[in-house]
Amino acid sequence: MPADDQRPARQLFDRTVLGLLALALVARVAMVLATRDLHLVNDPADYHRLAVSISDGHGFGSSVVAAGGGATAFRAPLYPGLLGVVYAVLGVHLTAARLVQAVVGTGTVALLYLLAYRVFGRRVALVATAIAAVYPPLVLASTWMLSEVVFIPLELAALLAAFHARRLSGSPTAWRWAAAAGVFGGLACLARSIGLVVVGVSAILVWTGRPRVSLKSLAAPVLVGGLAVVVVAPWTIRNAVTVHRFVPFTTADAFTLGGTYNDLSRTTPPRSAFRPFSVIPEYKALYTDKSLKEADVYDALRTGAVDYMKDHPGYVAVSFERNLRRLYDVGGIEFSRDANRSIDVRRRLSDLTMISFWLIGLAALIGIFTAARRRAPLVFWLTPVFFTLLTAIAVGTTRYRMPIEPFVVLLAALAVVQVADRARGASTDG
Repeated sequence: MPADDQRPARQLFDRTVLGLLALALVARVAMVLATRDLHLVNDPADYHRLAVSISDGHGFGSSVVAAGGGATAFRAPLYPGLLGVVYAVLGVHLTAARLVQAVVGTGTVALLYLLAYRVFGRRVALVATAIAAVYPPLVLASTWMLSEVVFIPLELAALLAAFHARRLSGSPTAWRWAAAAGVFGGLACLARSIGLVVVGVSAILVWTGRPRVSLKSLAAPVLVGGLAVVVVAPWTIRNAVTVHRFVPFTTADAFTLGGTYNDLSRTTPPRSAFRPFSVIPEYKALYTDKSLKEADVYDALRTGAVDYMKDHPGYVAVSFERNLRRLYDVGGIEFSRDANRSIDVRRRLSDLTMISFWLIGLAALIGIFTAARRRAPLVFWLTPVFFTLLTAIAVGTTRYRMPIEPFVVLLAALAVVQVADRARGASTDG
């Protein structure tokens, strides 16, 4: 951290920062109040269904992707579980639940500030916080009924804890921070399966000992990974008992791959876009056969998708390229609007998030080439790359870019600070 940023922890949240966090809260509350007529469809509707079941004391609900019903592991448990707790306390009231999420989203902005402060210093942290406070994609991620509401703060918390452990390497306190990174990473996995990337990156960040391959230097990364496994294990064991398959996180990956790798998706516009397996000719029987449980459908879709990818390797590359463009909103404005409409994001809001991403994304491209970027290890910047690779292989919509947005904001903040410094230098020279 730069020398001018060495200040006591109690001074981290001064009036400027608190003002920006207040702005973040106002923006999120305004979004909730402006969209009180939110119509729950697709993923948000299913999260709501599971949360209602949990709040009523009926457990995690039954499968809606298998005609035979039964236990489900289609959704990761953390978000519907926490939403169920909110419903149990406040009643099944969407606006109230979304206002709680607005508070959580403000906490996400605070975590981004702390992470930026720790790695890049106060000036970058303030710019990043100012952007994040009103940046439409992050405001949307905080207020819609989606698992990213809890995934993004857990992602940031794990990385922040890993950086603290890295800075304090060799001290007893470092072990506590490494343990925290493992716990937060494990919880992130229970929010979205790509949380595994967060665990891996956190483990590498705390791997600072020398020599690299020794019991002493490997202890910290093993602690991160081990505690993540401990956090996830109860859910994995539950899946083995109730779903009768080894499902570490969710069965959704097979459904997503099966919905992309099939003849309908390959040959019919929009090509390479995900389709529900209920409309795919070769899988329609799976949707109606009441003798099948979720595990049976999961096996069939996973096998079918893998076989299709093996038989059409060129299509795998083409699909990745198409979904990569769609993920970053350069796959056509109508596709982005349609994809956002599937979670009831209306046209004006969809266009606003798209345009704001283009603007901040352009600044982020500049930020990649700043010297200050190198204050964070390469593996930190590889986090969004890994997210991208694991996502674009199967699907590409704005919703799935949400965990990448904090990195876009950080890079944009680096660019803003560098441009400001150069402008100041030019003014001084003049």
